[in-house]
Amino acid sequence: MHYPNLEAEMARFGIDQSDIAETTGKHITTISKWMSGTVDSAFPVKHALKVKRDLFPDMPVEYLFAEEPERKAS
Repeated sequence: MHYPNLEAEMARFGIDQSDIAETTGKHITTISKWMSGTVDSAFPVKHALKVKRDLFPDMPVEYLFAEEPERKAS
């Protein structure tokens, strides 16, 4: 999987993969693999929800973790 909206919002807010690793309690290598699509599974839902809740509380999880780029919902 690849999450272009998540990557765009991370850049916009100055959040990097180490911040996501800290938020989820996962190793940065795991986060990198989830985000780059080098593993066979998608970003796990419970971790996606934690990222949304703790780092991007005003954004829909569907937007952040969409596989295709989308415009941010207003």
